Amino acid sequence: MKIMFKQFIKKKYKIYKNYKLNNQNFDFIHELLIDFQNYKNFNFKINKPEYFSLSDIDTLVKQFTISNIFGQLSTWDFYWQVAEFKSNNKYQIIVPAPFNILKYINSKKIRVNYLFSISKFFLIKFKYFIRAFFFGLKILITSLVNSNSSISNEPYIYVFNINKDAIPNNEKDYNYLNWIKSYLSNDKKIIQNNFKIQTNKDFNIRYHKYIFPSPIGISSLLSFLIFYLKNIIVCFFKIFHINNLDNFFLKDLFEDKLIDLCSDSKLADKYLFNNVSRNYRPIWTFNNKINNKVNFIFYGLNEFPISFHNSKNTLNNIGWDLMNWPAYISWNKLFINYLHKSFTKPFTHYVFDEPVWYRDSSDEMDLSFKSNGLITIALYDVSPVRKSLNFPWSERSSYINSSKNVIKFYNDIICLQEKYKFNILIKTKKNHGHKTDKNYAFFLKKIANSSNIIFITSQNKSPKKINNEVNAIISYPFTSAAYFNDKNIPSIYYDPTASIDINKQINFGVNTINKISDLEKWLLKIIN
Repeated sequence: MKIMFKQFIKKKYKIYKNYKLNNQNFDFIHELLIDFQNYKNFNFKINKPEYFSLSDIDTLVKQFTISNIFGQLSTWDFYWQVAEFKSNNKYQIIVPAPFNILKYINSKKIRVNYLFSISKFFLIKFKYFIRAFFFGLKILITSLVNSNSSISNEPYIYVFNINKDAIPNNEKDYNYLNWIKSYLSNDKKIIQNNFKIQTNKDFNIRYHKYIFPSPIGISSLLSFLIFYLKNIIVCFFKIFHINNLDNFFLKDLFEDKLIDLCSDSKLADKYLFNNVSRNYRPIWTFNNKINNKVNFIFYGLNEFPISFHNSKNTLNNIGWDLMNWPAYISWNKLFINYLHKSFTKPFTHYVFDEPVWYRDSSDEMDLSFKSNGLITIALYDVSPVRKSLNFPWSERSSYINSSKNVIKFYNDIICLQEKYKFNILIKTKKNHGHKTDKNYAFFLKKIANSSNIIFITSQNKSPKKINNEVNAIISYPFTSAAYFNDKNIPSIYYDPTASIDINKQINFGVNTINKISDLEKWLLKIIN
């Protein structure tokens, strides 16, 4: 098995290497997807609710395609296939997409195997059909078995896309659900469907498998049953249509129907999404009964392009131009202003003074380093993953996921530490385990016992707690930890490569330094 895996990785690396060598434009795939977002002549047609416009359909299908067909459904196989084609013009890519999207890809001078692509497209459509079929069936069974299928008999908010780190163990933890509880819930119940958790009355957090209550009463049940059967039959015969996408959105339509059948009092006061679900907005979130209850929380502030000196164009993140949520929540006014400039569709916004917490631990932080009388600077990196598991497909991702860059970030600062004597408090972004870049892991191990270098042992420790104990903050571009700054202490990004054009680079109150001489000047102001 190990030999097979090594051969697989070796093959992938060869494809990737050839792609970089034979392609002067490293951002080719990124630009291809950006162009796909902006293409206006697809004329997508789906079975849609009445309140959906043609532009809504176009955006929805593009969002789904980028998030799934070009992403998860093919396990980012699309990227690899385009890379292999760019290395071998005789190669034909296979994409499980409708015929009009395949034609578009082919128009970009990328050879497409239509037969296998359409066949795979049918298979995936069938998969989504089965998923929706059983979802609707479970709803019907739940309605028959449980006469009171309410999610909650009390007012509640529904939270999507969390991990276990977001669930609090302590009411003082600075994590995501505690932030929502403090600033958005107004003591209402918090419902989530990611993790089954023990009921905890103190935190008022619950688990519920379904987003909406099942139909109650004969009339509602019959209405859903008729809607269910009609759409199941129609979509079954549309599975083998080369341009029809109804099956992909069938489950969303069933959820939309549940909203229509549900009384307002049984719906949540808020439906909260976040950065994880940025690229796809479900159909049901447009329903007039809940549209004004849907909010998108930016818990991070790094959703912006990086301006490099050698770049012809500064590219937005893939999917950014398609974002169309009705309301955004952030903790930085400059970031909200950036959103208003970026998005053409009007939206409501809410700004909080308190950063959005995400993960934290209750472990006591060792503060013994403060006794030596030296100033302390917190360092935040972006932990690189092994390239064999996460090949960068753009200049931006190549910069961020570079162990060489991150190591230089640390080395430059350590050189200044040796010269001027100060404490360094290191908080790595994530523990990727065996996926962590080996050179990066070896470097951290090498400096672990260095004088006046302290590591935050808990990966989940909130920057809010850390930054309250230090004199300054230096962050690798562009982790959001730089903005956790209750004490208004000096905070900067340091680009060790000098490749970022700081004159053009977007920032939201935290400047970027890209010369070690400028970093030294900044440091001297703090020391003195």
